[in-house]
Amino acid sequence: MAKAPVTVCSFSAVSASLQQLSGGFGSVLAGAIIAQGADGELIHFDRIGYVVVTTTIVTLVMMYFVQKAVAERTGKRVVWGERTDLVS
Repeated sequence: MAKAPVTVCSFSAVSASLQQLSGGFGSVLAGAIIAQGADGELIHFDRIGYVVVTTTIVTLVMMYFVQKAVAERTGKRVVWGERTDLVS
C-alpha cells in the first residue's frame, strides 16, 4: 500500500525542520566553545573535533537500536543480512 502524499510531505517538512534546528544548535554550541586568544588565534578548536566524534559515535549507537526496533516490529532484517533478491 502506497503512503499518502500528505503523510510523506509532512514527514519531509518535519525532517527538514529538525535538520535546520540541529544545524543552528551546532553553530551556537561551536560559537560557545571556540574563543579568540589575545594574539587573534582561535583556541579550543580541538574541542569541536571531540564533540563531533562523540556525537557521531552516540548517533551510530542510537541508530543501531532504532534499526533493531524496526526489525523487530516488521519481522525482517532491515540493514544486515543476506540479500537474496540480488542473486540470479
